[in-house]
Amino acid sequence: YYGQFTPALRKAIGAQQAPIEAKLKDFVKLAQWNDRNFAALRQSVERSHSLLNRCVRLYQDVLHTPASTMLAATLQPQQHASLEAEAGSGTGGTEGGVDGTGGTKDGVNGAKKGAR
Repeated sequence: YYGQFTPALRKAIGAQQAPIEAKLKDFVKLAQWNDRNFAALRQSVERSHSLLNRCVRLYQDVLHTPASTMLAATLQPQQHASLEAEAGSGTGGTEGGVDGTGGTKDGVNGAKKGAR
């Protein structure tokens, strides 16, 4: 049963991991290990370890995110699009709130604030 969600989860995880991997690859391109000075080499190593630990923490946070949260985020736009397709050409509807004001200050919310 749960196999049907595997592609969606892999896609969601991949989308969240891509920026982390890109950041790490950019840092590897810029990192210098040929410093002649011990202090400069030590500082470079500390920066590298710091960035690596930060990326690992972010990566772990992505992996510890509940599957239900990721599925809700990936499946919601698909469901929203299918609902729009079903209701699309029939209603026409109005934008905004029930009264058609769109929630501006002239609408119902503005009247309540003025009454206080």
